[in-house]
Amino acid sequence: MKSLLVGTLVAISFSYIHSSDAATLAEGANYIDTFVSETQGLGPGFGIVIVGAEEVYLNKVWGFRNAAKQLPLTTTTPIYIASQTKAYVGLVAAFLDRQGLLKLGSPLSQFWPTTSFPTGFDAGKWTLRDLLSHQVPLNAELITELEAYYSEIAAADYPALLSITATSRPVGFDYDNLGYNLYAAILQQATGKSWRTWLNEVIFKPFAMAHTSSKTSDFAADSLSWHHIWQGQTLGYATLAPKPDALMQSAGGIVTSTSDMAKWLQLNLSKGSQHITAEMLTLAHTSMVKRDEKQRNSYEMPCAGYSLGWNICELDGTPVYIHGGGYTGAQSLMALVPALNLGFAAFGNSDNLTGLQALRIFKQLMLFLNDDPETASWRTRRLAIYPENVDKWLKHREQKYHSSLSDPKWQNWAFTPDAKTLARYNGIYLGRSPYFKIAISNCEQTLLAKLGDTEISLKPATASLFGGFKLSRGVPIPFAAPEPFEFKLDQNGDAVALKWRDEWLTKQPNLEQK
Repeated sequence: MKSLLVGTLVAISFSYIHSSDAATLAEGANYIDTFVSETQGLGPGFGIVIVGAEEVYLNKVWGFRNAAKQLPLTTTTPIYIASQTKAYVGLVAAFLDRQGLLKLGSPLSQFWPTTSFPTGFDAGKWTLRDLLSHQVPLNAELITELEAYYSEIAAADYPALLSITATSRPVGFDYDNLGYNLYAAILQQATGKSWRTWLNEVIFKPFAMAHTSSKTSDFAADSLSWHHIWQGQTLGYATLAPKPDALMQSAGGIVTSTSDMAKWLQLNLSKGSQHITAEMLTLAHTSMVKRDEKQRNSYEMPCAGYSLGWNICELDGTPVYIHGGGYTGAQSLMALVPALNLGFAAFGNSDNLTGLQALRIFKQLMLFLNDDPETASWRTRRLAIYPENVDKWLKHREQKYHSSLSDPKWQNWAFTPDAKTLARYNGIYLGRSPYFKIAISNCEQTLLAKLGDTEISLKPATASLFGGFKLSRGVPIPFAAPEPFEFKLDQNGDAVALKWRDEWLTKQPNLEQK
């Protein structure tokens, strides 16, 4: 297959046909198998799953789980699926609601005091159901940023952290991670079990998803799919480590294999299985909010609703339940089409427009299954345009990155302090919350900042301004624009405070010198 890195490719497929209806989906699976195999530039690893409620029509992977080590992707390789986690948490929420353990109609005021929320916010009006359908009119970007990129937040700390970071926003659907992060904190408070434990008990273990977890540490590092960023023909793919456990959070914190994804999709297509009843599945798939169908979304189709972790959309008159997931170096997609008894998923372990291509592979499948007269023309167009878009995306990333480096605020990076001068910035900086804690230390001709589980290389620009470049296990993340770290200096030139994300953190006294 020309689309992946040169090397031995692994391709494993299972296809079962037992009826004329199944044959239609089987033909679609064969069609997509060929379509993906002929797509140029789709790598380093990619996977496709196509199922019916009782049949697996395609479970196939191509390429590598780790491009640097040339380790093959397999159908049991755990792959990060980011925001698709929301649908798993949503089904757990439906289970708990129907069991009477945590009712979706419970108001937020039942769990946290009014002081946890911005002034004027009525915590008695908004419910857990509203949290999971992105309706609660709150913003707290620092919380979602911390959870996804820096540090795990203890459930007990949420009310205090919410009280100092949250602001009100206009009422209405607004997709983000906050609702799922808040639900998980309330879940642990109300039941004594974490969202991770509930996922294991309700979904992963009962349905034998042995290669699925909310903790990457459950697997050997080399058995996981790593994340990748395309840097062009000369440099190839940068290989980045999987997320650590602390950053696997309730709105985006699952790794799963293509084989386990097949089980998950089939569960959602079923009329109930084991302790998951038809009523629970119906609740998980029922729209909780009315959205503007013309509102922009990433699915290239009108989406009028959102359930417990599924966008409810329509493609050429056919209802589609769909959710994507994206993070640095990984993108994926899953969809249900009940009218066709179809479950679909696509996995990409790079962020080289693989999420968009996953969507277009799904749409190509739908054209084929509907015998659309434009199927052939769209196939030709999509095979041609993906590698062209990959080239354009790389140029866009390069231009954007170089533009960020030449921003006037960096003053040509002219400040070149020696080690003694850099030592004036070393120390622990604390803000309004214990989670706003940054440790600064010397690292050659730069500084190293540590915030939670994330390390950031700080490059000097001026005496009071450094540019922060995120690292993945010590490796710089390609094309990541520098983030401002602004220091306040005293009259001796010693750093006494640090500004990060509009938060001022104060340097703590060196207790050893007292």
